[in-house]
Amino acid sequence: MVIPTRGDIDLTPLRRALDAQTHPVDQVIASPDPDARGAGWARNRGIEQADGDMIGFLDDDCIPPSHWVAAMVAAIQDHRADGAGGTYLELDPFLAERRALNGEMPDVVTVDSGGLVGPGGNLMFRRTWLDRLKTQDGYVFNEGFKISQDWELIWRSRLRGCKLVYVPAPVEHRKYMAPRAYLKQQFGRGIGIYMLYSAFKLSGSQKTAHSSLLWSHSDSRPPWLKTLWLKAVGPFNRDHFSRGAHFRRYWLGEKLQGLGFVWALFADKLMGRYVVGPYKEES
Repeated sequence: MVIPTRGDIDLTPLRRALDAQTHPVDQVIASPDPDARGAGWARNRGIEQADGDMIGFLDDDCIPPSHWVAAMVAAIQDHRADGAGGTYLELDPFLAERRALNGEMPDVVTVDSGGLVGPGGNLMFRRTWLDRLKTQDGYVFNEGFKISQDWELIWRSRLRGCKLVYVPAPVEHRKYMAPRAYLKQQFGRGIGIYMLYSAFKLSGSQKTAHSSLLWSHSDSRPPWLKTLWLKAVGPFNRDHFSRGAHFRRYWLGEKLQGLGFVWALFADKLMGRYVVGPYKEES
């Protein structure tokens, strides 16, 4: 089990949850990242220390249910899959409402055709698959992605022919985000979305990371006017949120996310700052 951590969160509750798993956990690797090099960097260092046939990934602010390891291992074995993943049970009311915008998740184990498996705090892979990525690409997690590196891994794995299954065993996400922290995160997420979009365009593939206005289309051209309208003027789903403050935070976050995307686009075009790839789909 690989757990990237900045060292500012007490891992005792997480270790207790892993000790209580119905399927034994042979190895727990807390991979420190005191210099904030990124979760991808820390996870890669953890993978180098891991020696199991299955390698799981949790975040330091996540607590898995007692059947989590057993459910992930069984799903991978039963479906002869290369990896599995799930979602989060958000404790922060705002983040819970924000995540609910993604729609209902399956309540049974489901082979993922795209968009279900993704969050890096609820993942497990066969070691053989991660070794294959390391051999082909030179890395498992792309450390150039400071954010969205989990979705980049999932998308690149799909390009390589990876079979993934979604497991309905959400991990408890104990992150509470103040408005300022959320807005800062959304700016960074905009950068990550731009990098994913660039990778998608470079690949020439129709396989996408997840559903998005930027790549969920038939003619491979993003609907810029609709995207601009929703980011600059919208969103308009006030009724989804229980509190006006929650909607305002989400609304402003969409603006910051759009600004992050635009900033990364110009930084890339002018300075080549966000270079991704190469990516090639395997037949």
